[in-house]
Amino acid sequence: PDESVRSQRAPEGALAEGFVGAKKDMYLLKKGPVGLLAASVVAAGGRLREGFLLDVPDEPTIDLLRDPIQWLRSCIMRIGRQSSLRRLANKRSSFRHEGGIDWRASTAVRAAISPEQQQDLLCIQGGGLWTAHTLKAAGLLEDDVCPWCAQDVEDLGHLWWKCPAFRDVREQALRGQSVDYTMLPPCLALHGLVPEMAADVTKAFWVTEEDAPALGVWAGAQDWQGHVPRWATEDAGLTWADVRGWTMRRLLAQLAGPFPHYAPEAPARVPGRAPDDINVYVDGGLRHGPHSPAALGSWGLFTRAELSGEDTALLERSGWIDRFGDRISLWGQLDGHPISSTRSEGWGLIAAHMLPIPVHVGVDNSGADSNANKILSGEFNLARRPWGMRPDGDVWGLLHSLIVQRGVGATRVTKVRGHATSAMVDSGAVRRQDMMGNYAAAATVERGYRSYRPSRLALAALFEERHKLYLAFSTCIQRLM
Repeated sequence: PDESVRSQRAPEGALAEGFVGAKKDMYLLKKGPVGLLAASVVAAGGRLREGFLLDVPDEPTIDLLRDPIQWLRSCIMRIGRQSSLRRLANKRSSFRHEGGIDWRASTAVRAAISPEQQQDLLCIQGGGLWTAHTLKAAGLLEDDVCPWCAQDVEDLGHLWWKCPAFRDVREQALRGQSVDYTMLPPCLALHGLVPEMAADVTKAFWVTEEDAPALGVWAGAQDWQGHVPRWATEDAGLTWADVRGWTMRRLLAQLAGPFPHYAPEAPARVPGRAPDDINVYVDGGLRHGPHSPAALGSWGLFTRAELSGEDTALLERSGWIDRFGDRISLWGQLDGHPISSTRSEGWGLIAAHMLPIPVHVGVDNSGADSNANKILSGEFNLARRPWGMRPDGDVWGLLHSLIVQRGVGATRVTKVRGHATSAMVDSGAVRRQDMMGNYAAAATVERGYRSYRPSRLALAALFEERHKLYLAFSTCIQRLM
């Protein structure tokens, strides 16, 4: 689309002249947005294939032309951070690491420390803490002996792990466990930057089984060949021999596959106006944390609307459906990273617009309710900032088109209380039908979770269990600093 494709055999020295090889006789010129983006990803370790598909280590395949920009941004920012940190590690050995940086783990401790301590940690993680050794190297000190113990050179390794003046601080931060800091990645041991769990599924974090005792109590329960059942891989067409040497992130990415491009069917025009009373309840959910490769999302819908058999068949093509008497439940999976609860609720709203009736939707998520009502009132200035530039714009853009297609008057959205109790109903704060409708929608979300393959559920739970242990370990080291 931006004249970056050259379907011709590249001349001699083409790579030096700015071509990125995609195939023997197809090349991508580093020109225009698509060409520059592909060239950047290839330079950071990706591989370009025919059809503008990018294979990136430990990430699902990226479709440059079809995937929404929100999905591309998440993947490409991670690739860019890894590339920048690799260049930094080449200049400063204290930042050396394998793989990428786990930003979720590197920043988790901030919620439990004071603002002053947060500033100190940022200084340490950014390499801005000057010790006596660095001051002497800069010509600002004549002696680099530690001022706290006067026994050795004061560098970061001595300050955090050796100085006898801080022995009590170390024991308290590490909960009395003995950790051999020389076995830790330098970026973690010296700067508190937590590397991703880059070890394969048979190892502990990022060390071999022989080195695992250096982690102390945190090395427990790391026999991954015993923990990962064979059916968890064979269910996806993989054998244990195939995944040996893979990281957990890569295995999860392989099971998730590329970004799903949903194209829901919806009625062209719906006569009538949305009723005053809520007739559809939707809900969305997220397991294993947002912005995690193990995240699993699902959405659910509950209604008592009267639908014909033809209308029910339309819904069956869009997700899983269960009809019992006058009650209809509809649910579905939400693949694609990153996932958030608001994004899940947005897909619930999209499902509601597949019903061939005017809908008054009850939703318990404030963000989803706000975005839907802004669409209905025309508050979004799409000329200035289109959907592609907004968070979860692919979801809200699809909802926008469905609302316009059905007719704006056929939709209303109202915020209802989530997790309401009988006491709230008795006090008049919540209507009973809203409480029951929201609980019914939440139950369909649970059915959406259970619709995932057993391998995805088992490995996602295993990854999150392992990551919690990893968070506890890295937080102790950051508290020490």
